[in-house]
Amino acid sequence: MKRRWTLALLLALALLAGCVREPAPETVPSTTQATTAPTEGTAPAPDPAYLTQVAGDWIEDMSGISDRVLVLAGFEKGWQELTVRSLPEGALLGVMRLEGIDNQARLLDSGAVVVQTGEGSCLECFDGSLARSLWRWEDPEVLWGQFGTDGDYYAFYGGGLVCRVSLSDGSAAPLETGLAASSLLASHEGRALLSYTDDGGTSRQAWVDWATGEAEPREDSGFSLLSRFGLEQVTQDETRLLRRLGGQEVYTLEGWPDGWIADERDGMALMTREGGLLLWDLRWSKTWSLAAESTCAAVCGDTVVYCDGTGALYLWAYDREEPDTTLAGTWSPSELETQNRAEAAAVHLETGMKVLYGEAGASFQDLGSFGYRGEAQTDPLVIHLALEELLEFTRQYPRGIFREMLTEPVEEIRIFLSGSLSPVDGEGLASASGFTGTGEEVQVLVMNLDYAADGPYFRQTLAHEFMHIMEGRIDACSQEDGISYLSYWESFEPAEDAYYYSYFDETGQELSDPTYTAASGLLPTEVSFLDSYSRSYPHEDRARILEYLYAGQDSPYAYLFQGGEIQAKALYLCAVIRQCFPSCGAASELPWESLVDPVPFQTYEAAVEAYVPQAKG
Repeated sequence: MKRRWTLALLLALALLAGCVREPAPETVPSTTQATTAPTEGTAPAPDPAYLTQVAGDWIEDMSGISDRVLVLAGFEKGWQELTVRSLPEGALLGVMRLEGIDNQARLLDSGAVVVQTGEGSCLECFDGSLARSLWRWEDPEVLWGQFGTDGDYYAFYGGGLVCRVSLSDGSAAPLETGLAASSLLASHEGRALLSYTDDGGTSRQAWVDWATGEAEPREDSGFSLLSRFGLEQVTQDETRLLRRLGGQEVYTLEGWPDGWIADERDGMALMTREGGLLLWDLRWSKTWSLAAESTCAAVCGDTVVYCDGTGALYLWAYDREEPDTTLAGTWSPSELETQNRAEAAAVHLETGMKVLYGEAGASFQDLGSFGYRGEAQTDPLVIHLALEELLEFTRQYPRGIFREMLTEPVEEIRIFLSGSLSPVDGEGLASASGFTGTGEEVQVLVMNLDYAADGPYFRQTLAHEFMHIMEGRIDACSQEDGISYLSYWESFEPAEDAYYYSYFDETGQELSDPTYTAASGLLPTEVSFLDSYSRSYPHEDRARILEYLYAGQDSPYAYLFQGGEIQAKALYLCAVIRQCFPSCGAASELPWESLVDPVPFQTYEAAVEAYVPQAKG
């Protein structure tokens, strides 16, 4: 973890000479109050045991192995101090002062310490006492550098040139990647996962084989990246899902949604949050927890060393405690696939809608031209997240509503879980999270799995897209009842030119006109549209209304549903849905009615029957 209290001191970065060594004396008297490891016949030491007090205004970073811990402390005067202490005694083994506050250090398994100075153009390896230099690598042409997750260091020169420096001996292996690489995301088994920008300015990822130079594109999962540890994570409800970049198994943890990973070593992930630490054994699905304040921590073999925020270091011998085996778990790829098949089958059984994913998730293009092309998303974890959200969403809607959406000639609704969507021939939007269309006797709903990691937003998008499908049933209801339900929507327009009847403005750009919207500075009761997109078409306006009604109090527009034009639109839309869908008319409450108190359609019936539709669009 890095924590900096001032940016003005960045001027010190000009001092690239970097390392000013202060060799540790041959014998360093201990100033700690650490308790030595218990011997047979003696009472065990208190746990956690106090180790020592670290000098410095803050702790920048910590790393450890079984018999020692490395601490990097920062000082407001613009320098840092490295200290190495033995475990479990806490004896000082070495100390070094570093000029500037942007240096980094790594403790190797051998006990040696590698120090990176400046922007990454200089690496120097020292013995465990920080007194003797073992090797040094330096190249002033380096723009920046990062420690990898495979025990190597990666220096970036720009223009696609990256150099891998072995931390064992300082040997360098440059490689022309051909990618405008911007950062290292993970590295192991001779491959490095690089983030880069393509010719169109889009951020991409690719695995680069250091032996052959071949680059293999990787679809971005949309998860949070923990590049220092080569991990990615996503939280679904109260469950944290963790996976190694390039790995297959998924590690699960119930609870601790607000914790963050401070360290990971040899399959042991250390999490901290206010008032507690949790050690998570990824391999054997076990956890240990400790009630303690911690600002920085490190896994050190069978112990954990942490700083309490005052500069005091403590040693937690977690292996003396019984682990909890109820919180953590592991999913193999085959288990995920089994879950995915079961959830897709459950959606089909409960709603009648068929769900297609994987390679089939992009096959909507075989049913017609919808203005978009899709890339196949085959990551079973991304698919799992989407299916979980879809299943939860459909179970929130009243039973039978999805079958009520079928109107002639449509006989089936198919949901396609696709990868990235891109417009075809300029017809679609550049960043569509979903869309609907009609094929031959099939209603198509396509969801972009680039957004699957954001559960609430994914469900909001489902509400938006299903509103489009629901309009087919409302149109049929109009013919059956002789009432033009949707034409009356025009009566809510603030002006004749309120809708563009296009997704693009006069210049061909996607709509961004804030007039009549919440961004225009109007009073809440005067706002007629939630955003610019709502002004494209009346059906998009209605879908936007239902989308944010579904979001409820978590919606940034929740306050607009308390009165004025937005509330009036919402009440009318809710009344029409209850009127045209038997499953909704019989329901005591609906998932999109938490922000309004619904009224019966009879409230509007006389006005709707008397309304004369205008020719528009």
